[in-house]
Amino acid sequence: MRLMLTVFAMYCLISGGRSWGASSCTEPPKPEMPSATADSREMEQAGTEINTYIKKMGAYRECLLKMVTDADNELALVVEGWNAAVDRLKQRQRGGRQER
Repeated sequence: MRLMLTVFAMYCLISGGRSWGASSCTEPPKPEMPSATADSREMEQAGTEINTYIKKMGAYRECLLKMVTDADNELALVVEGWNAAVDRLKQRQRGGRQER
């Protein structure tokens, strides 16, 4: 029972961190494409905006990947806690006594 409470407490802590992390991953707005009649100056400005977008999108993707990694780690902790609880139950049952 204590392990389950510990796992639950860890889950709450991690979940809180992940929620904060989710709010810090902000998808950058897509830049507008230059029109078919854009001149050199407009094309240069659009190119600068595209390069900025590419950099910001890279940071956004890294943030999302970190969130997925954090979620995988959280899942592993929960599964590990569950497996330990099941193992303890099996050991008690083999020993002929069941704790409540």
